[in-house]
Amino acid sequence: MNKLGTISFLLALIMALLATFGVAAINDYMWLMALFGAVFAVISIGDDNASNAIILALGLSMAAGGLNAIPKVGDFIGAFAGEMSTFMTAAALVVALRWLWNMGNVMSLKG
Repeated sequence: MNKLGTISFLLALIMALLATFGVAAINDYMWLMALFGAVFAVISIGDDNASNAIILALGLSMAAGGLNAIPKVGDFIGAFAGEMSTFMTAAALVVALRWLWNMGNVMSLKG
């Protein structure tokens, strides 16, 4: 991974942990999670692991709701999965848009 991609991931991880532990001030800056996800996707997710990123985003989104049922730790794990889902969903959107661009072969229209 490129350093900027790694930094984006680590910053998102820190924000997710802070939000999970209830630091309310982080909630005003959750848009940064999506920005970090987009930066991570552009820099660190190549065509070889793009489908894995989309599957991970879907899995985190689904798990965030279901994990709350686990006694004592479910709320914590579910909240963390939800926060990281924001990061990976933005990354998956960038990957999907890149796939769409490539499938449309847009650059072939250039001439």
